[in-house]
Amino acid sequence: MAEERGPTRFWNKMSALLSNPPAAAPESARTVLEKSLPEGCGRCELRYRPQVGKGSLGRPRYLALAQWRGGWVAREAKAMAPSAHVWSTGLGNPPFSHMAEIVFRAVRCPDPCYHLEDRWIIRRLAPRCSRIEMSNLAKVTDEGRLLEAMGAETANIHLGTPGMAAAILRDLDSRSIDWLESAAKLMSRTLELDWQAWRARP
Repeated sequence: MAEERGPTRFWNKMSALLSNPPAAAPESARTVLEKSLPEGCGRCELRYRPQVGKGSLGRPRYLALAQWRGGWVAREAKAMAPSAHVWSTGLGNPPFSHMAEIVFRAVRCPDPCYHLEDRWIIRRLAPRCSRIEMSNLAKVTDEGRLLEAMGAETANIHLGTPGMAAAILRDLDSRSIDWLESAAKLMSRTLELDWQAWRARP
């Protein structure tokens, strides 16, 4: 779906960041990034990760680049955000996130380069290992296939809770055929009202 993810273009873009000043990353971020790189890498260069997407606004992101066996490897460290449970309950002291447990127990082959450590999310960056850009969806002609894949991944996460498959299926059978569309529209309206209330604040 994304031509800009071609390997040559991708690594040219990543390596161009080396012309920027080194990042003054916290020691905890530097440590987990260096540990996440393959054994035998060359010198690890740390840079600030340019803002990409809207889901991580305000969170520090650091990029580690190194040469390994004649090519580039890259890892990103992103500060972990509190769970949405904190926002919904109004708790002042965010509890420890269960994200690592959820990812580990999901019913699928885990990504060996994705993990959480010391409040940092570590992931591999590579041409064919990336998020789906919203701007690319306009070019997609098979939306049904995309939505099916997203739904399957949601199921993989929920099935990570042992013994819940039967209960989940019973719940789905009890719902109307348009429950998900209705819930999405309600969430969209609620989010927009919340945004308008935020904009109206002095």
